[in-house]
Parts: sequence; structure tokens; C-alpha cells
Amino acid sequence: MFKFVPPAQIEIDVCDVITGYCQWSRSYDDTVTDVVDGVILSKFLGLLAPRQSSIGYRVLDYGCGTGRNIAWLKSNGLNVSAVGVDLSKEMLAIANKKGLYDHLVNQEFPVLEERFDLALCILASCHMKNLQELYAFISSHLKPNGYFILIDMHPHMFYVGKGTFVPLDGRKIYIENYVHNISDHIACGINMSLDLKCLQESFVPDTWAAKSIDHGDLSEHPLGIGYLWTSNSPRKGK
Repeated sequence: MFKFVPPAQIEIDVCDVITGYCQWSRSYDDTVTDVVDGVILSKFLGLLAPRQSSIGYRVLDYGCGTGRNIAWLKSNGLNVSAVGVDLSKEMLAIANKKGLYDHLVNQEFPVLEERFDLALCILASCHMKNLQELYAFISSHLKPNGYFILIDMHPHMFYVGKGTFVPLDGRKIYIENYVHNISDHIACGINMSLDLKCLQESFVPDTWAAKSIDHGDLSEHPLGIGYLWTSNSPRKGK
């Protein structure tokens, strides 16, 4: 793990996570794209075993933001009920208005009195310094045979100078990132006795690169990385 430092030639305002997402919340749903995670999530969705319960999957959405992850699952036919966790009060306020969650929590690692069929962490782990704490928290809240889907920017993007840069009010802000290599995620999952069911990458599409100022020279480069974990093995303590 190391902290990503934006290229010196880029003129931006550097923000911590809470400040950055407070500002981005006003335009987040209009500017975020599923090109990073949509292809990967579609692949993983086909690998989930059906749930017989009338409520379907009980989901822990970590770093839930405005609720786009749960909205995506529901629009793609998955029967879910969810608890959302996020550090941004502004993002949670938007999620709350959508009525997608039973409960929303504004805390990094809350004590939750239940375990879940499925946990999500999508486009959030890159903002966390200690990746092992995330894996420990998630694994302690999974049911036996539960799933953990983690999707984020591919580490390759950081190595070519692309972090969380957000166009906002005619300027650009950068929300601080930490670079976690694929081996870092694998080590954290193994430490928590999780089983890796699938690893999937997404790539910069030609059509998107042609329209993107930031990614115009990166067509077909690795863009996103996703891990589908299961809790089949006995888990270690938190």
C-alpha cells in the first residue's frame, strides 16, 4: 500500500474523503459512470447462488454512497434488502431519499447485530489506508457461505497517474487515494480465511476513451478490478 500522489502538472484542489464527497454529492449521480464496475458486477451477479428466502439477499453495502450499488442490483433483477454504511452524511442523505435501505449508518466500522448473505464494497477501498481492517470488518459480518464483492479502480490506473479526480464547478478536485495492489487484496482475503471465487478486470473501452479527456490515451488499459470472495472456510477472528 502507498498513498497516491497526483502528477505535479495537474492543478487541483486536494481533499480528504469526507470533504471531497461532501462536495461531489451534489453531482455524483450525474457524473459517476458504471464503466469501471458495471461489467465486473454483471459477471459476478451470474455467479451468485439463488437465495430461497422471500426477502432474497440480505446485503451490507459498505461505502454505499448515494445508493447506486443497490439500485443497480435491483434493476438487474436481484431481490435484496440492505444496510448501508458510509462516512459521508451528504451522500447518505441522498441515499435515504431513495428509500433503498432498511438502515443507514454514518460510521466507519459500526457494530451491526446481524450477518449478511452478501457484502459489497464498490469504489471505496481505494480511499482506505488499512485494507486489512476492511476485510476483517466484512468477514465478521458474513453468514456462512456468504459472498463479498469488492470492486475498485485497477492499481494500473494509479501507476499511470489516474486517481479520483472529480470535475466540479469548473474546477477539478482530487479525493485522496491509497494504492492497493492485487496481491494486497489476496493477502487480506486469505488472512480472513475467505475463498476467492472469481477475479475479474475491466478495461477502458474505445468508445469511452474517445470521449474522455482524462483517459483518451488509455484505450484497452486495465480500468477496474473485482474480487468475488466467499466465506465457505472457517473464519479467523476479527
